[in-house]
Amino acid sequence: MATRDAAVRTGDAAGMNGGCGGARPGGGRARGSQRRSLPAALRGPGSPGRSLGAARSGGRLWLREEPGSTAGEGPWLCDGKAGTAGAKPRQGRAATASQASWRSEDVVAAEEVRALPDLVEVPEESRHNLLELVSERRRGRHDAALTSMHHEFACIAREMEPFVLEPGKVLLTKLMESDRKTEVVLTKMELSATLEGFSIEDLEGLWATIQQESLTRKEWIREWDETLKRVERSRADKITDVLRKHAARLEEISFLLSADVHRLINDEAMMINRALLANQRAVAKLFFNLMKSEMKRELSLQLKWRDRVKDWRLIRKNCIIQSFRDFMAKEEIQNPQTVKTEKENMMNGQILLNEQRLELLQHLTDLLPPTSTQAEIDEWYNSLVDLNSSIDDHNTKCTMKIRAQYESVQQQCLAEVQLCKNNLLNLKVCTQIEAEEVVASDLLLLTEKLRCRFEEELEHMVRGFEELAKHNEQNCRDLYSFCQEANVLWDFHRLKLSQQEGELQKKLSECRQKQDKSIQRMETHLDIILHKMRTASSQKKLQKSWRVPFLVWMASELGMRHPTKRSWR
Repeated sequence: MATRDAAVRTGDAAGMNGGCGGARPGGGRARGSQRRSLPAALRGPGSPGRSLGAARSGGRLWLREEPGSTAGEGPWLCDGKAGTAGAKPRQGRAATASQASWRSEDVVAAEEVRALPDLVEVPEESRHNLLELVSERRRGRHDAALTSMHHEFACIAREMEPFVLEPGKVLLTKLMESDRKTEVVLTKMELSATLEGFSIEDLEGLWATIQQESLTRKEWIREWDETLKRVERSRADKITDVLRKHAARLEEISFLLSADVHRLINDEAMMINRALLANQRAVAKLFFNLMKSEMKRELSLQLKWRDRVKDWRLIRKNCIIQSFRDFMAKEEIQNPQTVKTEKENMMNGQILLNEQRLELLQHLTDLLPPTSTQAEIDEWYNSLVDLNSSIDDHNTKCTMKIRAQYESVQQQCLAEVQLCKNNLLNLKVCTQIEAEEVVASDLLLLTEKLRCRFEEELEHMVRGFEELAKHNEQNCRDLYSFCQEANVLWDFHRLKLSQQEGELQKKLSECRQKQDKSIQRMETHLDIILHKMRTASSQKKLQKSWRVPFLVWMASELGMRHPTKRSWR
């Protein structure tokens, strides 16, 4: 029994020598097979060599790298993040103290082994049975320890699962509630009927609400990420405690050499580290996807908000333009009442002046020859010219007044244009340059169209007055020329009549003289006949002498009754 105990102690001491890295000649096969480094899960921060393992030091998970890794020198502390991000190298006095402790134990064990006898006489068969019994017993305890370790790992997984699922459920509930709130805001913006009642401040307030909600969602996602990181750190700490506890237990059982135990624990730690790193990568990827989705969502909402702002600005701009068009379509703008009044006054003045001109024209009937003179006709023509000038002056003054009223309407339109421009700027519908473009392309176009119509009306009126003035002037000149020609013709006719009257008097005098001479001859002849009758002796002679005088008498009577006919004959 003393020999078997010494053999066990020799094996344990050899394992410890191999675990600390020391080697002494004469240590035997067991001692030579244990010249390996400690597993990373159990080795202290200052132990030599690099391997991927897990060890708890100060509540943190230590990650080691195998030889040939590209990482920096020294162990790195993993704070629950994938890879070596956030790891901090730990060096210093702790490594020296640990190495000194392992060396002192190695020296003690070597001295105990050195004190053992070189030869121990033990029966071969009993020694073989005893070793098998101890080996089977240690195997059972070793397997039970591994099963217990895996069971504790499963318990840790079941324990940590609610801490992973609950924050996700809470986050999902919050995000769904936030989506409902955002949907209500979007519904308000989507309705065009309600959009007309919004101001730019209201729309900016809605966007501020959406943006604040987005920031809150991001903060929730960050909190969820920090919660999962804390859970993973807690999981790593608990797994580290389990590994350290069972590593010590397995070393205590001593079914395997200490180096093999450390290698086994190191393999377990490496697999667990891979799982933890996979969890961390999954959490990081999920966090990245959530933040990316949130940014896309925020961008989509921003684009929708910008579209609605554009729609609102378009609606407001169209409302302002339509209000200006309604203003321009008003009757007092298209047909101003003041212009109508000026036109009525102009027409009344034209009627009065036209009546005066008609009276003056009717007075022309009193100036017909031979009762009129050239001076009276000249005076009448001058009066008519003055009256036409008065009518032209009246038309010109009225045209100027109408033009002034049109200009007043134009000023009202320009004032309304400036008011619309100020509304566009005050409501933040568009910028200064865009407002000027809207004014130039839509508003001033209507005012310019109205101004052109007013100018055309005035030009048509002025042109009509000018043509009428020229026509009246020409008519007056023609009438004056006609009167002058009538007077000349009357004078010429009167002169002809006087000449014809003189000739007729002359002819009458000549006829009268001829008749007088004829009558005198007839009287003389009649006297002769009467004398002959007095002296006639017979009746036949008397009748003969009576007939001839009677015929002569009849001819003379006819000549006395129709002297003109006789003269013309």
